[in-house]
Amino acid sequence: MSTRESIIEVAENFILERGYNAFSFQDLANMVGIKKASIHYHFPTKEDLGKAIVSKFRTDFKEWAKQLELQGLNHVEKLDAYFMTYKKFITQGDKISLEGILGAELNSLSEDIQEELRLFFQDRVKWLKQLLTDGLYTGEFKFTVDVESQAMMIVSSIQGVLQIARTNKNPEFFFTVTRMIKNSLMGMQMPVGVKL
Repeated sequence: MSTRESIIEVAENFILERGYNAFSFQDLANMVGIKKASIHYHFPTKEDLGKAIVSKFRTDFKEWAKQLELQGLNHVEKLDAYFMTYKKFITQGDKISLEGILGAELNSLSEDIQEELRLFFQDRVKWLKQLLTDGLYTGEFKFTVDVESQAMMIVSSIQGVLQIARTNKNPEFFFTVTRMIKNSLMGMQMPVGVKL
């Protein structure tokens, strides 16, 4: 792993565990084991580093989506795989999703990082919209609202339940909500009396 990659990896962990504003280049230098000047060599400003991290998340998501297509999964299985991209945030209680933590810090982020974050969000919504459209076509999904509204509901529900599950230290909140989303998309009803 190159020095640049090491810096990004450590900074990413800092962001997901503490937030963008809760670490310094000195913290990074100490953790990576290099001088602070070396970080400035690769990333002149913290804004440059922040943009690089969000950009990496965008690239990683697109690569994940590409690899998913090669697995021959049906649309319900792809939806399950999408949900599992968030699993680490509820099974490792010390991390928050990138959208969750940077969304909370949005007002303190530069416009460039905000824009990169918006693009990351749009990438995920676009992927979901295509999944939902294709699933409707094959008959695997049976919802009646428009695809864009459905995609926005899924993204919003995931972000909300991640925070609730983390606050309550109870991953089952996440699994219950994602199960309800999937059942709703498939036209199934949750049994009466199911406890959230």
